[in-house]
Amino acid sequence: MRRAKLGVALAAALAGLATALAPASVFAQEVRLEPPERAPTNSRQLRVLVTGFGPFGGITFNPSWEAAKRLDGMELRGARVTARQLPVVWDEAAVKLAAIVRETRPDIVVCFGVASGERGMRLETTARNENRGFGDNEGIRLSGEDVEGAPATYPSGLPLQLITAALGDADIPVRDSDDAGGYLCNQTFYRVSLLADLGDAGPSPVAKNPSRTYQRRRDEAARDPRELLPPELRPRHVGFVHVPDVDDDGDWGLPLDDIERAMRVIVGTTVDEVHRTEMPPPAPIDVADPAAPADDHHETDRPLRVLITGFGEFGGVTFNPSWEAAKRLDGLTLPSGASVMARELPVVWDEAAAQLAEHVDAFHPDVVICFGVAEGEEGFRLERIAKNENRGSADNEGIRLRGADIPGAPESYPSGLPLEKITADLEAADLPTRFSDDAGGYLCNQTFFRISHLAATGDPGPVVAVEPQRTHRRRRAEAAEAVRAALPPEARPSVVGFVHVPGVREDDERWGRGLPMDEIARGVRVIVEGVIADTERARDEVVESASTVGGSADDVSDGAEGDVSTDAPPAVDVDAVDRGLDLTRIADGFADVLAGLGRREDR
Repeated sequence: MRRAKLGVALAAALAGLATALAPASVFAQEVRLEPPERAPTNSRQLRVLVTGFGPFGGITFNPSWEAAKRLDGMELRGARVTARQLPVVWDEAAVKLAAIVRETRPDIVVCFGVASGERGMRLETTARNENRGFGDNEGIRLSGEDVEGAPATYPSGLPLQLITAALGDADIPVRDSDDAGGYLCNQTFYRVSLLADLGDAGPSPVAKNPSRTYQRRRDEAARDPRELLPPELRPRHVGFVHVPDVDDDGDWGLPLDDIERAMRVIVGTTVDEVHRTEMPPPAPIDVADPAAPADDHHETDRPLRVLITGFGEFGGVTFNPSWEAAKRLDGLTLPSGASVMARELPVVWDEAAAQLAEHVDAFHPDVVICFGVAEGEEGFRLERIAKNENRGSADNEGIRLRGADIPGAPESYPSGLPLEKITADLEAADLPTRFSDDAGGYLCNQTFFRISHLAATGDPGPVVAVEPQRTHRRRRAEAAEAVRAALPPEARPSVVGFVHVPGVREDDERWGRGLPMDEIARGVRVIVEGVIADTERARDEVVESASTVGGSADDVSDGAEGDVSTDAPPAVDVDAVDRGLDLTRIADGFADVLAGLGRREDR
């Protein structure tokens, strides 16, 4: 019996030794489509690696890197982005990429390259184990199988259908491709897919004796045992996207800003899908726990969510700068963690407001800033009052509305934006601005009023179904009388407002009507960042006041046990809603609530 056990142990030891000495590049019979095992993504912040190529051939300015490097250090949808440049040299690009993956340990890798002649973004669906003989920056040519014995193809690991839809929503041309070419783009795509699947970076002839021919060095490297990347270091989702050449006119390419914006959409969409599919839902809140937040509307430990909107084309305005500026911020994440989502609204009565309410319900933003264009303005026009009034101008469908927008609703709402701060910020940025007490009687005012009413009451206003056999007015009257579901308090934004941007002027003169497009975009960013900073400051002050006056939630609970006070804290004046948002009165009421909690603790 003892001899048998020793035989079994010896056999096991020899089997283990044989496995250890076997070449590390032995490939599985089938491609594994599931991502490798690694630390759960919800245990830390997601990491994203994006790459672009340097100059090559006749291309001295490679937009794949020029746009990608703008994302370096950025946070998109809560994920940290790292950008690195790859050389246009066979094998060396793949070797460098593998080293970067080992260093940065990304969950997602999106490689970018340039495809001259494309009008938009080209999403590569398939990486092929094939090189087609093109010369690189060192004159090297490779043909045939890239990694001997490896799988013939790999599918992209990016959510291509979702990316296509998101790019379409962002008005960026896009198409699929099942051939990434036979050059460095395809090799890089294939190698990072192989690395993600099997941990194998492929042959590394770069460090071999340079006196030998490259093909001989490569053959030697292919036979060498290679160290596999451990499963916990392998990326979970990898893919490749070709960008077009830079063309400011958009005829045979895209402006560099749009290429960068497209990259942010691609990365943001992928991150969102990983969060949705791979991160478990949060643990349920124990309602008996007094320290648990009542709803996410009052969560002060999560980053702010900001929704900004702009309008599409209308009338004689074929290029609407309100949307063109807003969409540049879509997917932006600030150092504080605050995230920005941008959405375009149609210039159609009621439909714009209905879509805005849907975006609010889906995104649950803390802040909503709507933008529209006011041709003839010198600069930014900060709207102070939203009025319950439509004045009959026709929309893109020829519909005209007059009278009260929502019968029985307040006559007006004040802006919830910190207008004095915005003015100071714009002036410090050398951008013209002024206040306005009339947002017009068109879609801008309706949108401003509806988002204010939604924030105050949860009521999105009448939603009109498309029924061409009836007049819009009749359909609208029926919708106004229908019972509408109110948006719950936890889904309502806390800060809302409207700003008109000027029309676009092509010249660089500082005075006159309108501003250059880049200046309008800069002003919109100044406004958004200023509102975020002010909202975060106000929230921090509320948290600090609550902790100072009322102590911790556990302290309040312990103090109340066995000695419950009969003195209820003063209630906030809810009738204020019927007279418009009196922010001072609401703030005073909240302060009284905090003071009441402090008195309860003292007992």
